[in-house]
Amino acid sequence: MARRFSKLPEYRSSSERLSDASYIELVTLLLGGRLPIAIMALSVVSVAILSQLAGRDDRALAFAGGIFVLLMIRAGIVTAFKRSAKTVPLTMAATCKWEVRYVGVVLPYAILFGLFNFHLVNTGDEAVRLMVVAQTFGFCAGMVSRGFVRPQLCALMVLMGAFPTAIGFLILAARTGGSSGIVFAFVGVLFGTFAVSSLETVRHLYRAILAQLATKRELAAFARVDPLTGLANRLAMREKLASEEDRGGGGNPLHCC
Repeated sequence: MARRFSKLPEYRSSSERLSDASYIELVTLLLGGRLPIAIMALSVVSVAILSQLAGRDDRALAFAGGIFVLLMIRAGIVTAFKRSAKTVPLTMAATCKWEVRYVGVVLPYAILFGLFNFHLVNTGDEAVRLMVVAQTFGFCAGMVSRGFVRPQLCALMVLMGAFPTAIGFLILAARTGGSSGIVFAFVGVLFGTFAVSSLETVRHLYRAILAQLATKRELAAFARVDPLTGLANRLAMREKLASEEDRGGGGNPLHCC
């Protein structure tokens, strides 16, 4: 059951194999940090208000409201995950379920974010478009800097957030024409190019974190083995006895000195 859940959100290929400990650590990194969520929520609300001041735009408010709700749910999932991890050690099955919950919120969020930007690019004024550019770059940078630990999810998020924005600028360029149209077309192409190129960055960062986790596991294994005999040392025995004592409800009288 745990393995089935672990494949669902990551869409991982059969060639990718992660140990349970590595998977739990990657998901823990993914579900961290609430400040970026708050900043993005503030950005979306600010852009919607600016668009409303420039001219009545109920659709922009509706998009912003939906995004804000999803971001608050996302923040709630992150908070609940952190509290749960502090209370009970994470298991593979529990971590998979937390990731499924997280993905169930962030994917609709990315879709709404892209549609929100597409709408604003084609209906807003220059100030609104400038804020759309800023928040889209912020969105993509945030996804890459934290979401690279689950690369396929990160790629989907970046493409769903950036491509509608790029298409919006290209449509605006075709509708506007002239020198302004050329500028809009350039911005649209730039968004698409950056979105695609960021996928290589995600791939590189993911390979780097996997190498770090592998090194960490090797060092942890060396620390628990006597280099002369190759047998478990005092640290390994102490952890083994502590684990057995926890499973036995604290009734084991043995202690490792």
